[in-house]
Parts: sequence; structure tokens; C-alpha cells
Amino acid sequence: MTGATAANSADARTVNMFIACTAGTAFTITGSAVAMKPAANFVLASRAPAAVPAINPPWEELRTDLLRWEKSPADWDGDHGIAPPAPSLAAAKTVIGKLKAAHIVPPDASVSGDGEIAYTWSRATAFASISFLADGHLVAYSRVAGHDTIEIDQPYQDDLDLMAMFESLRDIA
Repeated sequence: MTGATAANSADARTVNMFIACTAGTAFTITGSAVAMKPAANFVLASRAPAAVPAINPPWEELRTDLLRWEKSPADWDGDHGIAPPAPSLAAAKTVIGKLKAAHIVPPDASVSGDGEIAYTWSRATAFASISFLADGHLVAYSRVAGHDTIEIDQPYQDDLDLMAMFESLRDIA
């Protein structure tokens, strides 16, 4: 749980932040100084204050996107867009689980008007994408410094070997 308070003084603005850890230690950050104190010195709330927006981890945001896309109505984009078909959604959910388990940096995700789901990673020295097409194919491409270029275009199956793709994705930071 984290919390933050700010106080104005005559000569400077001070920001205090505490991070409570389950191990019984809390960190107090004031400006650039960090101090560790027993968590007992802090009064902890069971949830974040109303002024602090809740933040979903990136993996939960991806799962939320997939659930939202699953419920997309016909013409969801105002340009005759179709929702991703159930097999594409199932494949996308399975791959998200595999990416997370392999400790891969979460991708950016999008859906197109033809029902394609795409995961992308883009950095200065790397680009990769995994797309789930409405026809059941998985199309993937990876160009990451220090790795061979990877191109995949196959019907998706749960046992599809994506290890080389995942190895290159591990080096995207």
C-alpha cells in the first residue's frame, strides 16, 4: 500500500511518501532522502485514499481489454467493425498467460475493425508483434538486437512453439 502527502513550507515544498511492506518495514521518502522505519509507526488504511486513483497492473489492463473486446457489439467502431471471434480471444488470453509466466514485458494491445487482436513491443533497438487473426492464424514478427529475426504465420494451436519469440522478447526492456 502506498500513500502520499504534500505540505508547503515557507522556503520549500516537501513531499512525503510512505510504502508499507508486509514484512513490517516501511520506507519514507522525503525529497531525495529515504528512511526505513517499523511499519507500526504508520496508520495504514485498508485501501488507497479517494484522491489517489487505483492503478491496474499492465497484465490486468490487458485482461480487461480482452474482456471488453469480447463483448463488443456489431459495428463497435462505427465503421462496420466486428468483434474478435471467440477462438482469437481464447488464443490471445492463452498467450497473455504464457507471456506473463515467461516474465516478458507487457505489450501494447489493440484490436482492429476486422477482429484482429495485436500485441506489440516497440523500442529503439527492437520491434515485435503477435497478432491473432479472425481466420485462426497467429502472425508474429520479431526484430530484436542480438537475435535472429523471427517470422511466424501459422494456424494457432495451444502447443504452438513460441520459445524463440519469447527469448527475443525477454531482451526488450
